[in-house]
Amino acid sequence: MLGSPFTPRPGDPPAAPSGRVVEFDLMRGFSSRIAATQVQSSNGLLIVGSKAIGKTAVARAALGVLSDQSLRVAVVEWDGRQKAGAVLRQAMDGESMRSFGAVARTQLGRLKSVFKRPSVSVGLKGPSVSSDLGLPRAPEADIARNFVQAGEHARRTATPAVIVIDDLQKWSPREVRELCQGLVDCARAGHPIGVVAFASPAGEERVARADEHGMFAAHRLGPLTPRQSAHVLEQTAAQRGVRFDPAALESLVKFSQGHPRRLQLAAHEAWEAAPAGDRINAAAAEHGIAAATAHLERGEHTRTWRQLTAPEQALTQTLAARGGTEPRSLLSLQEHVPRPHREQIEQAVAELVRKDVIQEFPGGRIAFNDPGTEAWVLRNRPPAGTAGHMLESGPTWQIGSPGTAATPRSETQPSITNRSHPAIER
Repeated sequence: MLGSPFTPRPGDPPAAPSGRVVEFDLMRGFSSRIAATQVQSSNGLLIVGSKAIGKTAVARAALGVLSDQSLRVAVVEWDGRQKAGAVLRQAMDGESMRSFGAVARTQLGRLKSVFKRPSVSVGLKGPSVSSDLGLPRAPEADIARNFVQAGEHARRTATPAVIVIDDLQKWSPREVRELCQGLVDCARAGHPIGVVAFASPAGEERVARADEHGMFAAHRLGPLTPRQSAHVLEQTAAQRGVRFDPAALESLVKFSQGHPRRLQLAAHEAWEAAPAGDRINAAAAEHGIAAATAHLERGEHTRTWRQLTAPEQALTQTLAARGGTEPRSLLSLQEHVPRPHREQIEQAVAELVRKDVIQEFPGGRIAFNDPGTEAWVLRNRPPAGTAGHMLESGPTWQIGSPGTAATPRSETQPSITNRSHPAIER
Protein backbone atom coordinates (compact mmCIF):
# COMPACT_ATOMS: atom_id res chain seq x y z
CA MET A 1 0.00 0.00 0.00
CA LEU A 2 3.03 2.32 -0.02
CA GLY A 3 4.95 4.06 -2.77
CA SER A 4 2.35 5.75 -4.98
CA PRO A 5 2.04 9.54 -4.73
CA PHE A 6 -1.29 8.96 -2.99
CA THR A 7 0.26 6.82 -0.23
CA PRO A 8 3.80 8.07 0.47
CA ARG A 9 6.36 5.90 2.20
CA PRO A 10 7.26 6.61 5.85
CA GLY A 11 9.77 9.44 6.03
CA ASP A 12 8.60 11.15 2.86
CA PRO A 13 8.10 14.90 3.41
CA PRO A 14 4.50 15.60 4.47
CA ALA A 15 2.36 17.41 1.92
CA ALA A 16 -0.12 20.05 3.01
CA PRO A 17 -3.67 18.81 2.36
CA SER A 18 -5.49 20.59 -0.44
CA GLY A 19 -8.95 22.08 -0.10
CA ARG A 20 -8.51 23.25 3.50
CA VAL A 21 -8.05 26.98 2.93
CA VAL A 22 -10.84 27.86 5.36
CA GLU A 23 -9.22 25.89 8.17
CA PHE A 24 -5.76 27.32 7.51
CA ASP A 25 -7.17 30.85 7.47
CA LEU A 26 -8.91 30.15 10.79
CA MET A 27 -5.62 29.00 12.31
CA ARG A 28 -3.77 32.04 11.00
CA GLY A 29 -6.38 34.38 12.41
CA PHE A 30 -6.36 32.53 15.72
CA SER A 31 -2.56 32.63 16.02
CA SER A 32 -2.55 36.35 15.19
CA ARG A 33 -4.87 36.94 18.16
CA ILE A 34 -2.59 34.87 20.39
CA ALA A 35 0.45 36.84 19.24
CA ALA A 36 -1.41 40.07 20.03
CA THR A 37 -2.40 38.66 23.46
CA GLN A 38 -6.07 39.00 22.57
CA VAL A 39 -6.84 35.92 24.64
CA GLN A 40 -9.32 37.11 27.24
CA SER A 41 -12.44 35.80 25.51
CA SER A 42 -11.08 32.70 23.77
CA ASN A 43 -7.68 31.06 23.48
CA GLY A 44 -8.73 27.69 22.09
CA LEU A 45 -9.70 26.58 18.58
CA LEU A 46 -11.39 23.17 18.25
CA ILE A 47 -11.58 21.63 14.77
CA VAL A 48 -14.09 18.79 14.73
CA GLY A 49 -14.37 16.05 12.14
CA SER A 50 -15.52 12.48 11.73
CA LYS A 51 -13.20 9.54 11.24
CA ALA A 52 -11.03 9.66 8.07
CA ILE A 53 -12.13 13.18 7.16
CA GLY A 54 -8.54 14.46 7.32
CA LYS A 55 -8.12 15.83 10.85
CA THR A 56 -4.61 14.47 11.38
CA ALA A 57 -3.41 15.70 7.98
CA VAL A 58 -4.62 19.20 8.80
CA ALA A 59 -3.13 18.98 12.30
CA ARG A 60 0.29 18.16 10.90
CA ALA A 61 -0.01 20.83 8.25
CA ALA A 62 -0.84 23.31 11.03
CA LEU A 63 2.82 23.16 11.97
CA GLY A 64 3.89 25.00 8.84
CA VAL A 65 0.93 27.37 8.92
CA LEU A 66 1.64 28.51 12.48
CA SER A 67 5.42 28.54 12.12
CA ASP A 68 5.07 31.10 9.34
CA GLN A 69 3.83 33.56 11.94
CA SER A 70 6.88 33.50 14.21
CA LEU A 71 5.24 31.38 16.89
CA ARG A 72 6.65 28.66 19.06
CA VAL A 73 4.72 25.50 18.21
CA ALA A 74 4.33 22.24 20.13
CA VAL A 75 2.57 19.30 18.49
CA VAL A 76 0.93 16.73 20.77
CA GLU A 77 0.02 13.35 19.25
CA TRP A 78 -1.14 10.89 21.88
CA ASP A 79 -1.06 7.14 21.20
CA GLY A 80 -2.70 6.08 24.48
CA ARG A 81 0.42 4.53 26.04
CA GLN A 82 1.03 7.41 28.44
CA LYS A 83 -1.12 9.87 30.30
CA ALA A 84 -2.08 12.94 28.32
CA GLY A 85 -0.37 15.18 30.88
CA ALA A 86 2.97 13.44 30.35
CA VAL A 87 2.71 13.71 26.56
CA LEU A 88 1.75 17.38 26.81
CA ARG A 89 4.73 18.04 29.08
CA GLN A 90 7.13 16.32 26.71
CA ALA A 91 5.80 18.23 23.73
CA MET A 92 6.33 21.56 25.50
CA ASP A 93 9.75 20.70 26.92
CA GLY A 94 12.52 20.76 24.34
CA GLU A 95 15.12 19.14 26.63
CA SER A 96 12.82 16.21 27.34
CA MET A 97 12.04 15.79 23.67
CA ARG A 98 15.68 15.83 22.61
CA SER A 99 16.30 12.73 24.71
CA PHE A 100 14.70 10.79 21.84
CA GLY A 101 17.48 12.17 19.58
CA ALA A 102 19.43 9.24 18.20
CA VAL A 103 16.33 7.28 17.26
CA ALA A 104 15.41 9.44 14.28
CA ARG A 105 18.29 11.61 13.14
CA THR A 106 17.38 11.01 9.52
CA GLN A 107 13.87 12.32 10.09
CA LEU A 108 15.22 15.30 11.98
CA GLY A 109 17.51 16.20 9.11
CA ARG A 110 14.58 16.18 6.68
CA LEU A 111 12.38 18.21 8.99
CA LYS A 112 15.05 20.80 9.81
CA SER A 113 15.33 21.58 6.14
CA VAL A 114 11.57 22.19 6.00
CA PHE A 115 10.81 24.02 9.24
CA LYS A 116 13.02 27.02 9.97
CA ARG A 117 11.94 28.66 13.19
CA PRO A 118 10.88 26.10 15.81
CA SER A 119 13.28 23.57 17.27
CA VAL A 120 12.64 20.14 15.83
CA SER A 121 12.42 16.93 17.82
CA VAL A 122 10.79 13.51 17.75
CA GLY A 123 7.57 12.82 19.63
CA LEU A 124 5.84 9.66 20.65
CA LYS A 125 4.17 9.24 17.28
CA GLY A 126 6.43 10.39 14.48
CA PRO A 127 8.02 13.79 13.92
CA SER A 128 6.85 16.64 16.12
CA VAL A 129 8.01 20.14 16.83
CA SER A 130 8.88 21.18 20.35
CA SER A 131 8.30 24.73 21.50
CA ASP A 132 11.51 24.37 23.55
CA LEU A 133 9.98 26.31 26.42
CA GLY A 134 12.57 25.30 29.02
CA LEU A 135 9.92 24.82 31.68
CA PRO A 136 10.72 24.24 35.36
CA ARG A 137 9.95 20.75 36.58
CA ALA A 138 6.32 20.12 37.55
CA PRO A 139 4.22 17.00 37.99
CA GLU A 140 3.65 15.60 34.50
CA ALA A 141 0.00 14.84 35.22
CA ASP A 142 -0.77 18.43 36.28
CA ILE A 143 -2.02 19.63 32.90
CA ALA A 144 -3.35 23.01 34.04
CA ARG A 145 -0.17 23.87 35.92
CA ASN A 146 2.08 22.86 33.04
CA PHE A 147 -0.01 24.90 30.66
CA VAL A 148 0.18 27.99 32.88
CA GLN A 149 3.94 27.62 33.21
CA ALA A 150 4.22 27.50 29.43
CA GLY A 151 2.06 30.64 29.23
CA GLU A 152 4.21 32.44 31.78
CA HIS A 153 7.34 31.58 29.81
CA ALA A 154 5.75 32.76 26.57
CA ARG A 155 4.88 36.10 28.15
CA ARG A 156 8.23 36.55 29.89
CA THR A 157 10.24 35.84 26.73
CA ALA A 158 7.80 37.62 24.38
CA THR A 159 7.51 34.46 22.27
CA PRO A 160 3.81 33.59 21.71
CA ALA A 161 3.14 29.87 21.65
CA VAL A 162 0.47 27.58 20.21
CA ILE A 163 0.01 23.95 21.19
CA VAL A 164 -1.53 21.71 18.53
CA ILE A 165 -3.33 18.66 19.95
CA ASP A 166 -4.53 15.83 17.73
CA ASP A 167 -7.21 13.29 18.78
CA LEU A 168 -8.42 15.22 21.80
CA GLN A 169 -11.29 12.73 22.11
CA LYS A 170 -8.76 10.23 23.48
CA TRP A 171 -8.19 12.38 26.54
CA SER A 172 -10.21 11.53 29.63
CA PRO A 173 -12.93 13.92 30.86
CA ARG A 174 -10.68 14.91 33.77
CA GLU A 175 -7.76 15.67 31.45
CA VAL A 176 -9.96 17.78 29.19
CA ARG A 177 -11.26 19.70 32.22
CA GLU A 178 -7.69 20.39 33.33
CA LEU A 179 -6.78 21.60 29.85
CA CYS A 180 -9.76 23.97 29.86
CA GLN A 181 -8.79 25.23 33.30
CA GLY A 182 -5.28 25.94 32.04
CA LEU A 183 -6.75 27.95 29.18
CA VAL A 184 -8.91 29.94 31.61
CA ASP A 185 -5.95 30.69 33.90
CA CYS A 186 -3.76 31.81 30.98
CA ALA A 187 -6.51 33.99 29.53
CA ARG A 188 -7.06 35.75 32.86
CA ALA A 189 -3.34 36.41 33.16
CA GLY A 190 -3.04 37.57 29.54
CA HIS A 191 -0.44 34.96 28.61
CA PRO A 192 0.17 34.73 24.81
CA ILE A 193 -0.51 31.03 24.47
CA GLY A 194 -3.34 29.05 22.90
CA VAL A 195 -4.44 25.59 21.79
CA VAL A 196 -5.54 24.33 18.38
CA ALA A 197 -7.16 20.96 19.02
CA PHE A 198 -8.58 18.34 16.66
CA ALA A 199 -11.28 15.94 17.79
CA SER A 200 -14.11 13.68 16.69
CA PRO A 201 -17.75 14.67 17.40
CA ALA A 202 -17.48 12.67 20.63
CA GLY A 203 -14.50 14.81 21.60
CA GLU A 204 -16.50 17.93 20.85
CA GLU A 205 -19.15 16.80 23.33
CA ARG A 206 -16.48 16.15 25.96
CA VAL A 207 -15.05 19.63 25.46
CA ALA A 208 -18.52 21.21 25.60
CA ARG A 209 -19.11 19.65 29.02
CA ALA A 210 -15.71 20.72 30.36
CA ASP A 211 -15.42 24.20 28.81
CA GLU A 212 -17.60 26.12 31.27
CA HIS A 213 -16.06 29.48 30.34
CA GLY A 214 -16.33 29.05 26.56
CA MET A 215 -12.59 29.22 25.85
CA PHE A 216 -12.85 26.98 22.76
CA ALA A 217 -14.37 28.17 19.49
CA ALA A 218 -15.47 25.15 17.43
CA HIS A 219 -15.28 24.62 13.67
CA ARG A 220 -16.47 21.52 11.81
CA LEU A 221 -14.18 19.95 9.23
CA GLY A 222 -16.43 18.75 6.42
CA PRO A 223 -15.91 16.76 3.21
CA LEU A 224 -14.10 18.25 0.23
CA THR A 225 -16.15 19.69 -2.59
CA PRO A 226 -16.07 17.84 -5.95
CA ARG A 227 -13.81 20.55 -7.35
CA GLN A 228 -11.42 20.27 -4.41
CA SER A 229 -11.36 16.47 -4.69
CA ALA A 230 -10.56 16.65 -8.40
CA HIS A 231 -7.83 19.20 -7.72
CA VAL A 232 -6.23 16.90 -5.12
CA LEU A 233 -6.13 14.01 -7.59
CA GLU A 234 -4.80 16.04 -10.51
CA GLN A 235 -2.20 17.85 -8.44
CA THR A 236 -0.93 14.67 -6.79
CA ALA A 237 -0.68 12.66 -10.03
CA ALA A 238 1.05 15.56 -11.78
CA GLN A 239 3.99 15.16 -9.39
CA ARG A 240 4.87 12.01 -11.38
CA GLY A 241 3.89 13.38 -14.78
CA VAL A 242 0.64 11.39 -14.84
CA ARG A 243 -2.87 12.60 -15.67
CA PHE A 244 -6.38 11.23 -15.20
CA ASP A 245 -8.75 10.65 -18.09
CA PRO A 246 -11.90 12.78 -17.52
CA ALA A 247 -14.10 9.71 -16.95
CA ALA A 248 -11.63 8.26 -14.45
CA LEU A 249 -11.43 11.54 -12.56
CA GLU A 250 -15.21 11.86 -12.43
CA SER A 251 -15.79 8.34 -11.12
CA LEU A 252 -13.13 8.61 -8.40
CA VAL A 253 -14.48 11.95 -7.20
CA LYS A 254 -18.02 10.61 -7.13
CA PHE A 255 -16.95 7.53 -5.16
CA SER A 256 -15.09 9.58 -2.55
CA GLN A 257 -18.02 11.90 -1.81
CA GLY A 258 -15.39 14.32 -0.57
CA HIS A 259 -13.91 12.02 2.08
CA PRO A 260 -10.08 12.10 1.85
CA ARG A 261 -9.63 8.49 3.01
CA ARG A 262 -11.93 7.12 0.30
CA LEU A 263 -10.29 9.35 -2.28
CA GLN A 264 -6.81 8.26 -1.25
CA LEU A 265 -7.57 4.53 -1.25
CA ALA A 266 -9.34 4.49 -4.62
CA ALA A 267 -6.72 6.69 -6.28
CA HIS A 268 -3.88 4.56 -4.94
CA GLU A 269 -5.43 1.36 -6.26
CA ALA A 270 -6.20 3.01 -9.60
CA TRP A 271 -2.57 4.11 -9.85
CA GLU A 272 -1.36 0.58 -9.18
CA ALA A 273 -3.76 -0.92 -11.74
CA ALA A 274 -3.22 1.60 -14.54
CA PRO A 275 -1.25 0.55 -17.63
CA ALA A 276 2.27 1.84 -17.96
CA GLY A 277 2.34 5.35 -19.35
CA ASP A 278 1.29 8.82 -18.40
CA ARG A 279 -2.45 8.42 -17.82
CA ILE A 280 -4.95 6.68 -15.54
CA ASN A 281 -7.94 5.47 -17.54
CA ALA A 282 -11.54 4.66 -16.63
CA ALA A 283 -10.90 0.92 -16.29
CA ALA A 284 -8.12 1.54 -13.76
CA ALA A 285 -10.42 3.88 -11.83
CA GLU A 286 -13.15 1.22 -11.73
CA HIS A 287 -10.63 -1.26 -10.40
CA GLY A 288 -9.48 1.27 -7.80
CA ILE A 289 -13.02 1.85 -6.61
CA ALA A 290 -13.73 -1.88 -6.31
CA ALA A 291 -10.49 -2.48 -4.39
CA ALA A 292 -11.09 0.50 -2.10
CA THR A 293 -14.65 -0.65 -1.40
CA ALA A 294 -13.44 -4.13 -0.47
CA HIS A 295 -10.76 -2.68 1.78
CA LEU A 296 -13.19 -0.37 3.58
CA GLU A 297 -15.80 -3.08 4.02
CA ARG A 298 -13.25 -5.51 5.43
CA GLY A 299 -11.23 -3.13 7.53
CA GLU A 300 -13.74 -0.48 8.57
CA HIS A 301 -17.43 -1.36 8.35
CA THR A 302 -17.24 -4.99 9.47
CA ARG A 303 -15.00 -4.16 12.40
CA THR A 304 -17.21 -1.26 13.47
CA TRP A 305 -20.37 -3.39 13.23
CA ARG A 306 -18.94 -5.99 15.60
CA GLN A 307 -18.43 -3.28 18.22
CA LEU A 308 -22.09 -2.27 18.28
CA THR A 309 -24.69 -3.49 20.77
CA ALA A 310 -28.07 -4.81 19.61
CA PRO A 311 -29.87 -1.44 20.10
CA GLU A 312 -27.05 0.37 18.26
CA GLN A 313 -27.26 -2.12 15.39
CA ALA A 314 -31.03 -1.70 15.27
CA LEU A 315 -30.81 2.08 15.00
CA THR A 316 -28.02 1.81 12.41
CA GLN A 317 -30.14 -0.49 10.24
CA THR A 318 -33.21 1.71 10.60
CA LEU A 319 -31.23 4.80 9.62
CA ALA A 320 -29.73 3.00 6.61
CA ALA A 321 -33.16 1.88 5.41
CA ARG A 322 -34.34 5.51 5.41
CA GLY A 323 -31.40 7.17 3.73
CA GLY A 324 -28.87 7.84 6.46
CA THR A 325 -26.39 9.73 4.31
CA GLU A 326 -28.64 12.75 4.82
CA PRO A 327 -29.78 13.96 8.28
CA ARG A 328 -32.97 12.19 9.40
CA SER A 329 -35.29 13.03 12.28
CA LEU A 330 -34.66 10.75 15.23
CA LEU A 331 -38.31 11.06 16.18
CA SER A 332 -39.42 9.68 12.82
CA LEU A 333 -36.81 6.90 12.98
CA GLN A 334 -37.81 5.78 16.44
CA GLU A 335 -41.18 4.37 15.37
CA HIS A 336 -39.41 2.08 12.89
CA VAL A 337 -36.91 0.68 15.41
CA PRO A 338 -37.99 -2.74 16.74
CA ARG A 339 -40.05 -2.31 19.90
CA PRO A 340 -37.60 -4.10 22.28
CA HIS A 341 -34.93 -1.46 21.54
CA ARG A 342 -36.97 1.75 21.50
CA GLU A 343 -36.40 2.59 25.15
CA GLN A 344 -32.64 2.52 24.57
CA ILE A 345 -32.59 4.84 21.58
CA GLU A 346 -31.08 7.84 23.40
CA GLN A 347 -28.26 5.73 24.78
CA ALA A 348 -27.73 4.14 21.36
CA VAL A 349 -27.42 7.59 19.77
CA ALA A 350 -24.86 8.68 22.35
CA GLU A 351 -22.80 5.52 21.82
CA LEU A 352 -22.96 5.72 18.01
CA VAL A 353 -21.70 9.30 18.22
CA ARG A 354 -18.90 8.22 20.55
CA LYS A 355 -17.97 5.37 18.19
CA ASP A 356 -17.89 7.82 15.27
CA VAL A 357 -20.67 6.05 13.36
CA ILE A 358 -23.15 8.94 13.27
CA GLN A 359 -23.24 12.64 14.00
CA GLU A 360 -26.03 14.76 15.41
CA PHE A 361 -27.53 17.80 13.71
CA PRO A 362 -29.79 20.59 15.00
CA GLY A 363 -33.45 19.71 15.24
CA GLY A 364 -32.92 16.22 16.63
CA ARG A 365 -31.52 14.77 13.40
CA ILE A 366 -28.76 12.22 12.81
CA ALA A 367 -26.78 10.97 9.81
CA PHE A 368 -23.93 8.58 9.09
CA ASN A 369 -20.40 9.97 9.22
CA ASP A 370 -19.05 7.66 6.53
CA PRO A 371 -20.81 7.82 3.15
CA GLY A 372 -20.27 4.08 2.67
CA THR A 373 -22.04 2.96 5.85
CA GLU A 374 -25.56 3.01 4.42
CA ALA A 375 -24.65 0.90 1.38
CA TRP A 376 -22.70 -1.58 3.50
CA VAL A 377 -25.59 -2.07 5.94
CA LEU A 378 -28.18 -2.52 3.18
CA ARG A 379 -25.95 -5.01 1.38
CA ASN A 380 -24.66 -6.99 4.36
CA ARG A 381 -27.10 -6.39 7.23
CA PRO A 382 -30.41 -5.51 5.54
CA PRO A 383 -33.20 -4.59 7.97
CA ALA A 384 -36.12 -6.97 8.38
CA GLY A 385 -38.93 -6.19 5.97
CA THR A 386 -36.73 -4.81 3.19
CA ALA A 387 -36.35 -6.53 -0.16
CA GLY A 388 -32.71 -7.29 0.55
CA HIS A 389 -33.60 -8.98 3.81
CA MET A 390 -36.29 -11.16 2.23
CA LEU A 391 -34.10 -12.20 -0.69
CA GLU A 392 -30.69 -12.56 0.88
CA SER A 393 -31.04 -12.98 4.62
CA GLY A 394 -32.28 -15.53 7.07
CA PRO A 395 -33.59 -15.05 10.61
CA THR A 396 -30.10 -14.39 12.00
CA TRP A 397 -29.92 -11.19 9.93
CA GLN A 398 -32.86 -9.46 11.55
CA ILE A 399 -32.40 -6.13 13.25
CA GLY A 400 -30.51 -6.31 16.50
CA SER A 401 -30.34 -10.10 16.62
CA PRO A 402 -27.20 -11.75 18.05
CA GLY A 403 -26.35 -13.14 14.64
CA THR A 404 -25.94 -9.70 13.10
CA ALA A 405 -22.38 -9.50 14.33
CA ALA A 406 -21.37 -12.47 12.20
CA THR A 407 -18.86 -12.23 9.40
CA PRO A 408 -20.47 -10.96 6.17
CA ARG A 409 -20.77 -13.02 3.06
CA SER A 410 -17.54 -13.47 1.18
CA GLU A 411 -16.96 -11.20 -1.76
CA THR A 412 -14.81 -11.54 -4.81
CA GLN A 413 -11.68 -9.53 -4.16
CA PRO A 414 -10.25 -7.61 -7.11
CA SER A 415 -6.73 -8.55 -8.07
CA ILE A 416 -3.98 -5.95 -7.95
CA THR A 417 -2.10 -5.26 -11.15
CA ASN A 418 1.29 -3.58 -11.04
CA ARG A 419 1.70 -0.43 -13.13
CA SER A 420 4.54 -2.05 -14.99
CA HIS A 421 2.12 -4.47 -16.66
CA PRO A 422 -0.39 -3.02 -19.12
CA ALA A 423 -3.18 -5.31 -17.98
CA ILE A 424 -6.02 -2.79 -18.01
CA GLU A 425 -6.57 -0.79 -21.15
CA ARG A 426 -9.52 0.94 -22.73
